[in-house]
Amino acid sequence: MTYCIALPATLAIFGTPAIADITSDDVWANQNALYTAFGLQVSADRIREGSTVFINDMVMTYALPMGFGEISISVPPMTMVDEPDGTVTMTLPKSMDYTLAATIPMVEPEPIQATMNLQQSNMRMTASGEPGVITYDSVAGVGTASLTSASMFPDLAEMVFGFTVNSGGYTVVSTVTEGEMIAVTTEYVVEPMTYEFMSDFGEGQSTDTNTIGRTQVSTNSAIPAEGFDLLNLAPALRAGMFMQSTQTTESVQAEHVTMANGQVFMALAHQCGPATYNFGLSDQGLVFAGIGDGCEISVQETQATQIAGIPGEIDIVVGATVADIIVPLLKSDTAQTARYHIGFDDLTVSENTWAMFDPDQVLSRDPMDMNIDLSAGLTYNVEWLDFLNIENELMIQQTPVELHDLRIDAFDIAGTGASLATTGAFAFDMTDLDTFDGMPRPTGAAGMTVTGAHALLDNLIALDLLNSDDVFGMRMGLGMFTRDDGNGTLTTSVEIDDAGSVRVNGERVR
Repeated sequence: MTYCIALPATLAIFGTPAIADITSDDVWANQNALYTAFGLQVSADRIREGSTVFINDMVMTYALPMGFGEISISVPPMTMVDEPDGTVTMTLPKSMDYTLAATIPMVEPEPIQATMNLQQSNMRMTASGEPGVITYDSVAGVGTASLTSASMFPDLAEMVFGFTVNSGGYTVVSTVTEGEMIAVTTEYVVEPMTYEFMSDFGEGQSTDTNTIGRTQVSTNSAIPAEGFDLLNLAPALRAGMFMQSTQTTESVQAEHVTMANGQVFMALAHQCGPATYNFGLSDQGLVFAGIGDGCEISVQETQATQIAGIPGEIDIVVGATVADIIVPLLKSDTAQTARYHIGFDDLTVSENTWAMFDPDQVLSRDPMDMNIDLSAGLTYNVEWLDFLNIENELMIQQTPVELHDLRIDAFDIAGTGASLATTGAFAFDMTDLDTFDGMPRPTGAAGMTVTGAHALLDNLIALDLLNSDDVFGMRMGLGMFTRDDGNGTLTTSVEIDDAGSVRVNGERVR
């Protein structure tokens, strides 16, 4: 999947509109500026005949850090034609071979190699703009890609691999702007596509089939023209390097089947509705966010489920899902925001799964919901991205991470007839590690509401999942730290003031 979705964006760099005059030489220089920024070394035979440039034997090579090895990709021949209107038309064969080779002596003495054949119909690529700022416009019809040969590890020599992609086509518009930073913006649309991965390991076979609906992607990035160090991204990020993408997919369907000795050992399938994903990498941190309309997962009754003791097919359905995760990356003197937000609605599991431990339907089968949204202000006193020096920094720095504040916007879980809802906010004084015995002194408040807790405990006793003695202790704890409204709703509040006094439900406990 990664290969085919990324391929249109890659080909877009060879691609067209029209403003000022450019030549094939300008396009070649523009492409190489981008390759250099990514640390690629490019070799090729370029021959000009009038307004046409033929490019053959092109190989892009990436040297792995610390002399670990290198990875190279050989690309098919390409022709560039300087057009009278100041644009450049680029042509690739209808059938193209891309060969990926990896030489990593510490892992495998022999080179690892794989060749992918791509056949694309109605491909048109044009480059336009001005030297140093070139827009590539690519359009292609239906196409297929397949793994035609692979030389893997000797231990896997007896295994047979297959990989095939069928695409409905794509359109790509990408602009590469040269400067101290190489800026790249891309908009592309990939029509519905299907890919299949197959492996045959003698006594068994495994097949994965995936169908992805129409996908729209927008990307925006800036990369230092001189490149960046994978073992220490911090300087590049501070210099302005960033990558951002937004992807919207109409649907996803997938099936997995594993055969063993001629029989189905495992079979599962899932389908998901429309979803939007956002990814970002910058000096603000690593960001991932996503919103989905829901998924259905089914696991057929097979040898695998029988071994696990699960009778019949397993069906899992989940409604809307959401995720928003921010991870700070850089050492900083000021607090940076970290966030963990994940949630789902209406999670249900098939009755035969419940029946394994609750055949009499003691527990409620109401759909389960979860919404956890936590944020924190953190200061990093070490450079986590400096992989070669992080160990020494951790030995020197006693407090690599400082927590300055914590906000609980939601910690809500509901299911089996019970629910928990929590909110709160605390600030932490890193200069006071004495009041709470080595922990930064917090100030703030939090509140919690629980419903159905006592009924749930009774049901767990009835199912022999808990014994009466355990539940007695739990009820004692709930009674000490919560208030019961008499209708099954428990509430509690915690407040910590600047002096370190702690009050629970208004009563001072510290």
